[in-house]
Amino acid sequence: MKSTQQIPLTSLILAVCFALAGCPNVSNNTNSTRILPPNQIYKNVRLPKGYNVWLGDNTLSQLIKEIKEKVSIDIDIDKHVRKCPCGDNVINIDYPGLIFDGHAPVQVRTQGGQSGTLEMEGLTVSKNMEIALDEQEYSIMATDSIPVINRMKALESMINLTSQDTVKLAILDGGIDVSKPLAYLGLKPTNEASCLTEQYKKNNQPIPSKLRGFNFAPLDELPGGTPVPDFLNISDTHVNKHGTRVSYIASRQFNDAPKNLALLALRVLNNKNKGDSFGIICAMVSAKKLGAQILNMSLGYYGDKDDVFELAFNSLNDDPAKPIWIVMAAGNFMQGKDVDPSNNASPKNRDLGLRTAKLRFFPATFNNSSDNHLLTVTTVLTTLDGICIGQNYGNRFVDAGVKANNCNIDGGIAPIATNNPRGSQGTSFAAPAVAGWLGTQPNLSLPKNQILKKALIAIATPGPKNLNNFIRSGRYIDPK
Repeated sequence: MKSTQQIPLTSLILAVCFALAGCPNVSNNTNSTRILPPNQIYKNVRLPKGYNVWLGDNTLSQLIKEIKEKVSIDIDIDKHVRKCPCGDNVINIDYPGLIFDGHAPVQVRTQGGQSGTLEMEGLTVSKNMEIALDEQEYSIMATDSIPVINRMKALESMINLTSQDTVKLAILDGGIDVSKPLAYLGLKPTNEASCLTEQYKKNNQPIPSKLRGFNFAPLDELPGGTPVPDFLNISDTHVNKHGTRVSYIASRQFNDAPKNLALLALRVLNNKNKGDSFGIICAMVSAKKLGAQILNMSLGYYGDKDDVFELAFNSLNDDPAKPIWIVMAAGNFMQGKDVDPSNNASPKNRDLGLRTAKLRFFPATFNNSSDNHLLTVTTVLTTLDGICIGQNYGNRFVDAGVKANNCNIDGGIAPIATNNPRGSQGTSFAAPAVAGWLGTQPNLSLPKNQILKKALIAIATPGPKNLNNFIRSGRYIDPK
């Protein structure tokens, strides 16, 4: 554990590649945490709020009692605590004037000067973070969104929907365009997912034969959006349909593959692509309960490591018999958002391994080993001698590249009438290409080094243009 230090309240230099969301709750029972719908609590509330707390082997009641003893504050669960529908081990506490500091042991204090140490082994606290997409960077795609769902629908004739070998792939993003039904969208309910199917009962709705996804995002912002106050509503309301594009690119890789696809849309971004770290943690826990085998995370932030986020991340693979693959975008340059004062990393040098520890891109840089179930992805030039401009790389953290024509990854083609096809650029669209490719592999229980043997290896060239300098072993895929 790290030495005791104050958790910064405002300053992680955070910016997203493509963002996350919140997971608060509603109930009139003061003896239970609020669960449905998560995003109602965001009405009139500016994100992010509060602290994320990893309880470890402790209980919420023990934590509330300890806080009261140390600083004389009564935490009202109904007013001040948010809880994931399926996650008893992680909560969010938002009590005005209550400040958490440090790690192992955690310190708690008030603005009035009271302070104390929480003697609770395994307790970890992090400031809840906002992550938000750079709107201007992707405005070029605004006119490309309409046909993407049509192209997703067309995949129904190309995916082997009758195969009993079905891959469960969860997309943590902005939801999906629901204007047309998709045969491969949704997972069958399981007993482990009862914490989620309960939400249908609370909404007086029958449990469907397939669960298409769930909404962990804050309410849409107006003007320009429609409020989505429903935990069961996964509609992609962003003008650029980022979540729908990501879903399409992943699904396209199953074209003519022997396996079937079951796609799950976990909406963690609102219409402005905004959310918080607590929302994505809730989505991750839910994906595991639903039996997802692969999670695609085309999102992230520049800043210091979030210990609660990392604990939740690691908990996904606490059962070796049921590995869960997590495919992550390596991140892109964002003007004014990822400045490294060490000057080791610049817009021209995007090597994640050279960045100072407090300004790396997460969750991509959780992947610091070749022996895990994490895959960090970037986009490589068609010539296989470099990385697309503005995209992060580094053979310390990045496992695979996606070969792209002019750095465009299929999934964002403009309407044919415009005669102006445009691909989707950025590591956000490289990640789902690898997530889909991974899903088509014959044995997902294999270790990473064996899985990646199926990927292509760039022909080694002498000097700085060798792809091994940018990606572990110089491996890449040629996407469909």
